Amino acid sequence: MKKRYLIILASGLLSFALFQNFTTNEQGLILPDFPLRNLDTRTLKRNASGLYETQTPHLPIHEMTLDGRIGILKRGDPEGVPFFIMKPENVVEYLGSLRNGKVGINLLDSEPNAILNLKLPAIRDRINLDRAFVPGRSFFCEKTERKNNPYLCNGTNDCYNLTLVTRFDKENTTPYGTAVLTSVDFTLEISNPKTKNAQVVRLTPNLNSIRQGPEFMFPKFAEPVIVGDGRLLIFRLGDANNGTTGETKIYLSDRTTEAGKGIDIVYSSYRTFETEGGVTRRTEQCDVAKWTPGNTHPISSAYFDTFNNMRSRYKFARYPMRDNIGRFVPNGVDLGGSYPWMDRDAANLFFTAGGKDGFYNIAGTSIRIPYAENDAISYAKPAANAADIDLFEEVFSNTASIYMAGFWTYGKTILLDGLINNVDYNLRIADRDVGGEQIPVERKWKIYTTRIERSEQQEYEPMGGVRELGDVFDKTMYHPKLTPNSSFLGSIENRFHYLDQMRPVTPRDLVWHFGSTRHSEEVVFDEYVSPYVLINAEMTGASSTNYNIEDPLAGPVRIPMRYYDGIFRGVKQRQAAVPAVTDDAPVDGQLYFQNAVAHPPGFLNPPRFGEPIGNPIGNPPEPPALRLEPLAKGGIHGKGLWLNGNTGLKFTIPDQTGSTFSVRDAPLYSSVFVDLRETDRTTRERVLVSAVNGGQIVLARSTSQVVNGVFFDKVVLKNSAGTVLSEITLGSSVGLPNEKWVNVGVAFPRTSPPKLYINGSYVNDFRPTIGTRIVDVNNALQIMPATVAAGAHAIILGASANTSPTLSVRGWVDDFKVVLRIPSPEEICNYARGTIADMSSVTESVWINEVNKYPLASGRLTNEFPALTGAKYLCVTRYGSMRRPLHADPLFSHFKNLPPGAVSVRENILLRNKDLVYGKPRPDFTKNRFCLSCHLPAVRGSFAEMDTLALTLGTVKSEDDPRRQPSQSPGIFRGVVPAGYFGVGKPSQPMYGDEFKVDQWIAPGN
Repeated sequence: MKKRYLIILASGLLSFALFQNFTTNEQGLILPDFPLRNLDTRTLKRNASGLYETQTPHLPIHEMTLDGRIGILKRGDPEGVPFFIMKPENVVEYLGSLRNGKVGINLLDSEPNAILNLKLPAIRDRINLDRAFVPGRSFFCEKTERKNNPYLCNGTNDCYNLTLVTRFDKENTTPYGTAVLTSVDFTLEISNPKTKNAQVVRLTPNLNSIRQGPEFMFPKFAEPVIVGDGRLLIFRLGDANNGTTGETKIYLSDRTTEAGKGIDIVYSSYRTFETEGGVTRRTEQCDVAKWTPGNTHPISSAYFDTFNNMRSRYKFARYPMRDNIGRFVPNGVDLGGSYPWMDRDAANLFFTAGGKDGFYNIAGTSIRIPYAENDAISYAKPAANAADIDLFEEVFSNTASIYMAGFWTYGKTILLDGLINNVDYNLRIADRDVGGEQIPVERKWKIYTTRIERSEQQEYEPMGGVRELGDVFDKTMYHPKLTPNSSFLGSIENRFHYLDQMRPVTPRDLVWHFGSTRHSEEVVFDEYVSPYVLINAEMTGASSTNYNIEDPLAGPVRIPMRYYDGIFRGVKQRQAAVPAVTDDAPVDGQLYFQNAVAHPPGFLNPPRFGEPIGNPIGNPPEPPALRLEPLAKGGIHGKGLWLNGNTGLKFTIPDQTGSTFSVRDAPLYSSVFVDLRETDRTTRERVLVSAVNGGQIVLARSTSQVVNGVFFDKVVLKNSAGTVLSEITLGSSVGLPNEKWVNVGVAFPRTSPPKLYINGSYVNDFRPTIGTRIVDVNNALQIMPATVAAGAHAIILGASANTSPTLSVRGWVDDFKVVLRIPSPEEICNYARGTIADMSSVTESVWINEVNKYPLASGRLTNEFPALTGAKYLCVTRYGSMRRPLHADPLFSHFKNLPPGAVSVRENILLRNKDLVYGKPRPDFTKNRFCLSCHLPAVRGSFAEMDTLALTLGTVKSEDDPRRQPSQSPGIFRGVVPAGYFGVGKPSQPMYGDEFKVDQWIAPGN
């Protein structure tokens, strides 16, 4: 039952009242309604045999060869370096179905195919290090300038020439250990290559190739990876938890030194050519002797590093790095990250950062969100110096969340959404031995209202595990294909996209299978790349790199990435009425939401973050009834945001001086998911989206009755005076009910009437009411109206500050997008997490009824795309229910779960991949509406991959054109090609050679 609460703190010094549309727990924490989808966000769980294994889609995260077929574990092993063969030929379902035992059964053999023991005298005796140095992590490097892998050998086998680089570690008595990189070249021969029966038949090390580099006396030299041209080493150093690096010195790109800097992700690179004695020679790839402490730099220095020509050599360095709120990161500043991973082309960096422990403070008493242990509830936080505190949480660690930054994000750091970031806190999952007793440390926290369904009561939420499973070499603890440290990152990128079962199924253009050693997802990058997306609120928290922190005594102090969830140093902060935001950084402890967009410098200035607003009572103002979710459970995908009916999320539009794109005059498309939770049946309308000039998109009800469970059956456009400009009646079949996800989209073309979309399907045009001008309807929602003073422009999810406090939507919301162009019908459907399909041959009544709900949608689609010949089209969506968990049956529609008889028309109306034909030039895509959503006209300083030069008519045959779309597989297939590998008769018999053009089988033409 909902109640009005007056919360009085024990100190008697502070009291406040909030509006009644929420419930609180014993500590006064606001509890949202229980989410619609009862997802278990614990990506790792113990099975009946006591092994920890994945319960969600999972790809093994290994160190991989460039072709993705040979892998080694991301950890050292006392038995040697084990080699595994990746076998996509074993996968019979799409990758999203891989979980639990299928991880090993489908992709990898149960045991390594070969082991290289670096401790063998033949190898170890040639390494000039004392025996105190022991082998740690190993990783691959490939000398592609000599020969690409694989290549044909012994008539019918594949061979790889590889370099194994190994970090040898020595624990010193000094504050830091010592690491030395060693390398050995070797040849790996594979029989029955690219089949289910592939095996390593021979591993031959070249003992004369063994080399070693200089000593790195840096703290915690870890997570190394070699990418790009084989001369770029990325790794992590520094204290992973807190503090500074003391006397550690590193060389910045301007060739100066700094002391006392805490550095996390760094790189070392050497130049492609070097001159000695007047002679210029090309340097050797994979030369461990050339990665030196003196040429090691913070990752933020890459853009500024002219000595190593970083900007021209590596895509990730082409733009200066920006933090999550868009501030440029100065040369040499620490990102506060760990576990770096970079794609093979050195374009995008992925890393972990941030750490929270779940504690907060009220009136001087440190407590946590209530959790249950063995059915007993405890609120006490262990003392800060308690010996066992690290058994339960990794306090102030920097491994809680996964970020990306690089070429696709124009240098900006973006926090990924979804189960890839399943929980904000660094909780452990495995039991811990405390004094000989196994203590269960899994937490169950009370964060939602109690859910009672089918006589099952769920009061406490299992928070999942983020980090270690147990002892590194205790193989009784975890599935044999899992790494016990679950923070390693990786992706197979698009290596196997020539196989149907290995392609992503999400209907977007820029999608990778990406994951950690605990969970994998199809991560969509489209909105990060598109320069026209002004707001992309996935309801994750904003963060920043605080690089101006000065300690009066210690000087510069390493501060990890700030995460603005309303808690600072264990203290729950009071939300300011007007948050003090400077150009430097937001205020610590305030609550901000990420705007997951990235734009080319100078194109437009997006909102830096979302700011909660509302109408709280009290003096001083208290926080609105809104919080940042700690679990990836409340949204259509990922976290979601609970709005209680008197709050909103405000995105302030910065000044656009100097921008080349006119935000003020742009068309606009708004899309948002809403799961209504109305409790008062007298409520007749709620504001869904509003602007500071008073324009509103309103959900309304035409009668006082709730018919067929539909709470709102109208979508209304209003002006600042509250006048109805236009409205569309939905009817009971398309209306918005309680406890069901619905996507509401409205397009404002400006020169024609606005258009309404429900669940991605067109419903109708907004026509002026009597006495209303069409121009007022067309401009009902404006981004930067001339009537609003500079600095006050904003768009709000929910109610704006000048509307009634009871008018905002009440319920869960997610995926709020504002796009400054009118997307194509398929893009609109994609924003609704669906894809358009021809439903003419569908016979299931449930889907026929769905088509009939949108009688105007098919006609509008065929009018825009006359080449479509069907009569019935639908944006197919699946949003699921309480009993449909995401990892068992994906809630959104994709290419593998369309209704029987349905045929996707995506390629026909968007990319027209069928025009990519073997033996013919790549066609001109410069007029393609979908392609132009990401590619801007070429200007001085732009890069061909990201501008319209990538879309022009080809001058060579398509298979020889270096331009490949992100979803296309690599153009070259190397080594043996088994008969029928790409389908019946493709090829008709085995083919043997060093390389083949794959398009002859996957794009052969008509």
